[in-house]
Amino acid sequence: MRHPWFPVAAAVLLATTTSAFAQPAVPFADAGIHAVQFIDASEGWAVGDDGVVWHSMDGGKSWERQKTGSRASLRGVHFTTPYTGWAVGRLESPCGGSSVGVMLRTTDGGIQWEEVGMNVLPGLNAVRFFDEKNGFLCGDGSEAFPSGMFNTSDSGRTWKPVTGAKLPSCRGVDFFPGVRTGIVAGAWSRLGVVTPEGTYRDSELDPLAGRTIHAVTITGTSGITGATAFAAGDGGAVLTSTDGGKTWGFVNLGLSPAALAVCDFRTVACFGPHVWVAGKPGGFVLHSADSGKTWEVQKTELSVPINGMYFLTDKVGWMTGELGCIFGTIDGGKTWKVQHAGGQRAAVLSLNASHRSVPLDVISTLGLGEGYLCAAVGLMCADPATSDPKRAGDAARLRNTMRLAGGATGDVNWAFPVAAHTAGLPPRELMASWDRKHDGKATEQLLRQAVCAIRTWQPEVILADLVVENGPAADVLALHMAKEAFTKAADPEAFPEQIKILGLKPWTAKKLYALAPQAKGSQVLLDQSIYTAALGDSPKDYAEPATRILADDSAVVDRRCFTLVAHRLEGAEKHAALMQGIQVARGGASRRPETAVILDPEMMEDKKKAAQSRRRLENLATVTDPEFAGADKILGVLGVELKKMPDDTAARTAFSVATRFARDGKWAEAREVYGLLALQYPGHPLAIEGYRWLTRFHASSEARRRTEIQQKYLLKNVTFEMLPGAGGKVVQASGTSSNAAKPVIQEDVYRVYNPEAILRWHQGCLDLEPKLVAFGPVYSRDPASWLCFLAARRQVGRHNDAVTFVRDYFKSTPGAALSAPGQDPWRDCLAAELWMTDRSLIGVPPKGLATCRNAEVRPMLDGKLDDACWQDMKPMPLAPLASDDTRADEKKAFASAYKTETKFAYDDAFLYVSVACTHPTGMKVPAVEKRTRDADMTGHDRVDILLDLDRDYQTYYRFQVDHRGCLAEDCWGDKTWNPKYFAAFHSTDTGWTVELAIPLVELSNERPSHGKTWAANVSRVTPGKGIQSWNGPADDTPRPEGMGLLQFRVDSK
Repeated sequence: MRHPWFPVAAAVLLATTTSAFAQPAVPFADAGIHAVQFIDASEGWAVGDDGVVWHSMDGGKSWERQKTGSRASLRGVHFTTPYTGWAVGRLESPCGGSSVGVMLRTTDGGIQWEEVGMNVLPGLNAVRFFDEKNGFLCGDGSEAFPSGMFNTSDSGRTWKPVTGAKLPSCRGVDFFPGVRTGIVAGAWSRLGVVTPEGTYRDSELDPLAGRTIHAVTITGTSGITGATAFAAGDGGAVLTSTDGGKTWGFVNLGLSPAALAVCDFRTVACFGPHVWVAGKPGGFVLHSADSGKTWEVQKTELSVPINGMYFLTDKVGWMTGELGCIFGTIDGGKTWKVQHAGGQRAAVLSLNASHRSVPLDVISTLGLGEGYLCAAVGLMCADPATSDPKRAGDAARLRNTMRLAGGATGDVNWAFPVAAHTAGLPPRELMASWDRKHDGKATEQLLRQAVCAIRTWQPEVILADLVVENGPAADVLALHMAKEAFTKAADPEAFPEQIKILGLKPWTAKKLYALAPQAKGSQVLLDQSIYTAALGDSPKDYAEPATRILADDSAVVDRRCFTLVAHRLEGAEKHAALMQGIQVARGGASRRPETAVILDPEMMEDKKKAAQSRRRLENLATVTDPEFAGADKILGVLGVELKKMPDDTAARTAFSVATRFARDGKWAEAREVYGLLALQYPGHPLAIEGYRWLTRFHASSEARRRTEIQQKYLLKNVTFEMLPGAGGKVVQASGTSSNAAKPVIQEDVYRVYNPEAILRWHQGCLDLEPKLVAFGPVYSRDPASWLCFLAARRQVGRHNDAVTFVRDYFKSTPGAALSAPGQDPWRDCLAAELWMTDRSLIGVPPKGLATCRNAEVRPMLDGKLDDACWQDMKPMPLAPLASDDTRADEKKAFASAYKTETKFAYDDAFLYVSVACTHPTGMKVPAVEKRTRDADMTGHDRVDILLDLDRDYQTYYRFQVDHRGCLAEDCWGDKTWNPKYFAAFHSTDTGWTVELAIPLVELSNERPSHGKTWAANVSRVTPGKGIQSWNGPADDTPRPEGMGLLQFRVDSK
């Protein structure tokens, strides 16, 4: 745990627990293929989804599958000899977790592939070896390994991280001839140079507006001088560099902007002066014979997107793409011949606003159950300006879940990021927010993308987003675009550049369905809880593991309803099934061959019983009346019932119940069930999530305090006296407004302080540390876990051990101590701990540092902020968060028009928070007359206040207030936490202010002493305008790693 080199054999294997029941055969033939390499004109390998490795001994004329024993999405392959080779890829973790890397190695040409280590590295996308011993990997940047890049000098037995800034995801790499300096391409506009010394630096390039650069290639004879590099990315971007990757410029491809707008290039290859570029949509390849000066369009037989390319000579090359397609050429690309294909197009296309909205259980029914090739496209994406870097992997996550559910493939478009501040906006305003990015033509461009998706995949049936009145603006727009595209895709005069230049064909889909919220008025009703022989399970349960990766438990539903939006089939209004009236033969262009289903009545009956038992347990967890069910009853029967189930079903049931308890604020019960999951089913993928929840829970002083208060609640009176003539409003968190007030304090007393209980609580976290280490470096070196263990050490009094613990992290993590603040927020969290204890390693605060000063006189709580405690205090200004293409003048104008400042103060009884927000004249809204708990603030100008008392950066208190004076609060996402506190709100024509008085006993059993430091943040979300934050990163949902430091001071100056 304390060494910078990570042996691949050190991790305990975390294997997927297999069900006792037979599972449907994996459709390997149509798995997307991502990379290809030939070592000579005869022998080569191609790798892709579901762990497929295809091998050819005759130049690609025939291919056979080599077994790997993995279902990882393999993204890169490299052979150093005909016998020794590597294939690398990724698995996606459930519950919003990071990706996990998979490394496969062979020493016999692929007759046998072995997985080298497990849970050692994050998700991997590319591999290169210079010789038998020295190699390079790149993939997703993670909290444990920020750069996502690694070097080895011992044939892959150990891997050393490359130092540098945190990168969302590295997608491709190539090295200059004869040297070990390379260029790395990545998500969210990243291009940079990796050195032989193991460091990374960003290149200089114009803003790319969030494009992903998917691939890079270098042509030249020897060394960096004279070599030319090409990079290919989204939005028709092809870039070139002639100075070793330091600077880049765009290549003129000779295509119209309208054609390039739908081109997302995924691969680039070169040989001598020849350069080839391909991607999405398929159907064409761009070729240059003069190092990129001029380009020609080469056509292919199929329109499936292309993912990988390799040229052995200037004439002989191969391409790989979706649906298991492999193409070959022997004339430099003038003609491309299909060498392998598991399909030619999709029968079903799920066209959604968000990738999380894809109905995976329906994909299971149609894809694996009925054999139809199903594709999914998310028209909109996460906003790089504020989103968690993990969101850069949304497309990979969708692809992985589509394959797990039985679909063919999935992808997420990049050009329409849904910024956090647009939540709650009406569709017209959301579209207007995209107009600047698309020169006022956002509607046209979004429709162009939808039409291109239909023409690329050529589906018979299209599934669209939910039809609901006043639904999310993104869903409304996506449904509207799907309806328009259904018509336009068949019209050769609509977006003709897709046909004339890119080689796509007009396509006439047969039916367009949209999800419906209820059965009334719906043509197609699907009960997804019914056992299906083809799946060996119900569609709901079969798709559940995939759904947990893509969304959360709320997306697991029993029934689906669809309404017919448009069609071209007579009598379609009466169709009771999605594919009714569609004539697609098994084994044809868009449907899988028939597979034999072996029915075992006894097995089916056991499976049904297990499913029924699971439903009963899950339903019991939702019942709040203890007379009928509730926590006590379910805990009593859970252990007994789980033993009767197959391990996989039992583990999923335990996780579902525990998650439900946690979501409902029943943390003690959740602790018991998560513990049962971790102890009884340690090999199941969900077990790690159980361990991680338990680690956060036992590290958290906030969770402990909430539990203490729940156990014993002894209250005394807390009131505020009325002040005649005061103009502000002061209310409890729930209640009717009254005049401003002066506090008369008889503080609440929670008599639950027990030092021994506190020690036992936090020791529980430290007891989990060796168990988490056993799962491998991906989890054990996660800074989020280190921060939990660090906080627990402080809580149990092991302060010297805590200092040594955090110092060891920086000594064993290359470059971490020297990284500049702001590059990696999780590194900054640990650096802040080191700065507070050992400034010889960290000399300056790596985070924002603010002061919470003692208030000699309590404020009057009128919302006007004119009390003495606020006057001499230095404000904490909030700054706008922006993407790389946001103009400086726009950012400055936003900050000026919506200026926001906050201040903190405290005394013996209360924490006081003031926030002052300005806005342009005319934007004032009426104040709410009566406040209720946990008001819905979606679409409203609002402020979030995060407080993390123990600096574990995992659990926190959150207080929210908006421009109406509405309030909301939660503890670690649990909205059942209802503390007693007071708020005064005041608004004018040019802004609004708020004062909060939060009893300290609601937050902790200890009052802050002089020098005590909490983690805290204040952010403001202004719908349609942007997000501001005191410290970053921040989003509309909490980003705890973005909190700064709030230090308590007794002195008033």
